[in-house]
Amino acid sequence: MQRTHQRETVTTVTQAMDLVITTYDEEDNILPNGWNDFRRDFMTDTGVASGATFSEITLPGANYTLTATGGGLEPRYVFTATPTESKASGFNVLGCINVRTGASNIQTGDGTTAAATTDLTCP
Repeated sequence: MQRTHQRETVTTVTQAMDLVITTYDEEDNILPNGWNDFRRDFMTDTGVASGATFSEITLPGANYTLTATGGGLEPRYVFTATPTESKASGFNVLGCINVRTGASNIQTGDGTTAAATTDLTCP
């Protein structure tokens, strides 16, 4: 069951990274700084994500929370999806995207060991 939730979360993180690029392209190279800046709706378990920053939201299904860093002058975004159940911490999902180079990467925990941001490559 945890692997299924993790695969769904990989898809959601990929959608968030795509929204960063879409927003950047459609806003004449202005970097999004929060959920409010996305050009399209990004869903949480209670509706559309909102906020001036990428503060923690709970993803649909309530199995993962999601936060992000990036924006301002930083063209590299890192999305961190954390399982809401502590016993599932080894099934985390990390994604990064660099809007200037187009590089992106997703890493997942293997169930025993959580993925680490040092494993991400988005130069």
